[in-house]
Parts: sequence; structure tokens; C-alpha cells
Amino acid sequence: MAAESTPQRLEVEPTTSGAARLSRVIWPMIVALVSIFAIAGMWWLAAPLGGEETCRSILPAGPGCAPDSRIPNASMWSIAVVLTAGVSIWAGLSRPRLRRAWLSRAAGALAIALALTGYWSVLYS
Repeated sequence: MAAESTPQRLEVEPTTSGAARLSRVIWPMIVALVSIFAIAGMWWLAAPLGGEETCRSILPAGPGCAPDSRIPNASMWSIAVVLTAGVSIWAGLSRPRLRRAWLSRAAGALAIALALTGYWSVLYS
């Protein structure tokens, strides 16, 4: 009598190639760099530098001019950029079973958009 053989399921762990790992690390690095430079630029514009006679003649106001309106604006945008960039970096670098590629990409794109919009907003406030 021939024994019936039941097919065995092989469970294979998905392996990640070096290129996939590199692309997973590059996106959070890009988001972090853009966020850092945008926040530094916002605070460079918002920090009071003095020289009021020079500030009156430049439109839009240069760095350090009109700090009363720029500091709250820079604070709000900095917090928004840090939070969204943090979510993007966490989602991109988290453990494989927690990783969500769409969350990392979406939060990263939002962080970059907020960083550029925030810089523009602080510049023209």
C-alpha cells in the first residue's frame, strides 16, 4: 500500500537585498537632512540680529528682521516638521515587521513639504 504524501508548506523568511536596505535608509536620511536645513534656515531668519535701519529698507525682511512675528511662526513650523520627520524616520528604520513603506514615504513627503512651506512662511512673515 502506497502512503499518501501530503505536500509540505515551506515557510521562507523574506530576505531583503542590499539595494532594498539601502533605499530604505536613504529616504529617512533625505528627510532628516531637508528637515534639519529648513529648521536651521527658519531660525536663522527668526533670530534677532539687530540693525533696524537696514531692516526697514529690505523687502522681504532679511534674516533677523521682524523677530516678533517670526519667532512664533518658526516655532510652530519647527514642531510640525520635527513631528512628521520623526514619524517618517521611525517608519523607515523600524523593525521589518513594523515597517510600513507607504507610511514612511507619505510622512517623509509631508515633512519635506512642511519644511519648505515653513521656510517660505517664516521668510515672508
